[in-house]
Amino acid sequence: MTDKISTESKPWYEKYEKVVPWATFVAVVLGGTLHYALVDRPMIQSQEHSQLLTQELIEESEKNQRLLEERVDEALANTEAIKLSMDQMRAETELARATVDQMQDPARKEADALQLEKQRLDRINAVDELVDTLVPDLQVKFLPDVVWSERDVSFDFTVTNSGTRAFRLTPPTVSVTAASHEDAGFYSARPQPDQLSISSTCSGLVSPGDTIRCPMKLESTAALDGLSGFSYLAVFEAKTDLPPESETAKTVLQIYDEQYLDDRVWKSINFRGQVSR
Repeated sequence: MTDKISTESKPWYEKYEKVVPWATFVAVVLGGTLHYALVDRPMIQSQEHSQLLTQELIEESEKNQRLLEERVDEALANTEAIKLSMDQMRAETELARATVDQMQDPARKEADALQLEKQRLDRINAVDELVDTLVPDLQVKFLPDVVWSERDVSFDFTVTNSGTRAFRLTPPTVSVTAASHEDAGFYSARPQPDQLSISSTCSGLVSPGDTIRCPMKLESTAALDGLSGFSYLAVFEAKTDLPPESETAKTVLQIYDEQYLDDRVWKSINFRGQVSR
């Protein structure tokens, strides 16, 4: 009876003394879990999303910078054309003034005529110098890394724009002549010409100073075991990116016709070589 009274007289917190630590532990774990789920995880996801957006902005900025550089190059070219056009306008003004002077003073006719002829020739020379800048300056290089497989051969060219104007590269045409071990004194069958084909995906706008890679693949419907190598002829053609409404085109067309201008903005390179296995 005494023991029962003693037990009931204890404070309430002593009765749950063993339960309190466990309850505290559960509360801490539950609080940490809720904090991670409701605070830390959304914050991490937000940071990852911000990093992705930042990377996309950087790539877009780099793309815009390249486009801006191309526009600057075109603007510089157009500025040169405008300068030539202004020079021509001045020359025409001088021509009109000289015509009036000749009517007023016949004695100056011969000297003025010589001066006007000199100005005309200077203007033609200036336009010729401008036309020289319209010829695409493309450089072609064959890369030595050739990969042979059972039925195909992969090889690459590079095309570089060494000029000051952007040009558009048309898909190159490549023809090959196969050589077999039989040609070297060993008997071995080689693929026939109608069993060979070449594919390439190289084309597009090439900005000044840029180099693009032109991968080629020689494919055969027959095995290439008997092919010891091949010679190739690759034809690369490029056209200067010159809008017909540009000041440069207008300036040139004041002296030369459209066919002459079209011929000058094209360039073709025949690139020959051999590949040995």
